[in-house]
Amino acid sequence: MAVNYKHPDSGERLIAGEAVSALLGFKGLDYYGSLVAASALTRAVATQLSTGLNEVVTAAVASASTLLPVAAAGNVVFVANAGSNLIRVFGTGTDTINGMAGSTGVAQASATQTIYFSPRAGIWYSK
Repeated sequence: MAVNYKHPDSGERLIAGEAVSALLGFKGLDYYGSLVAASALTRAVATQLSTGLNEVVTAAVASASTLLPVAAAGNVVFVANAGSNLIRVFGTGTDTINGMAGSTGVAQASATQTIYFSPRAGIWYSK
């Protein structure tokens, strides 16, 4: 994977993903692919996501459910929704996502990628 970088003097450049990872000190992330979001629209039966890279390839119904791991300082979860429907991403227990109750969840549209990150216990933010 490559990243576009805008150099202040010479404009945009393409940087290899491995170089970016080395610069940022990443040792690599675990990949969890071919995930199927639970067809039930509730947190109780949601498909469990993991820290690292998650690719949801099937969301058979709109708002098919997924569940973030427990929010802990430094946790990062990347979610690519490659399914044909939006998915709902829930928080665990009393965790919040962008200030919203994790039991409510947040919608993530199809064909989108979102980063969920936790600065401290109980809190997720997304971008």
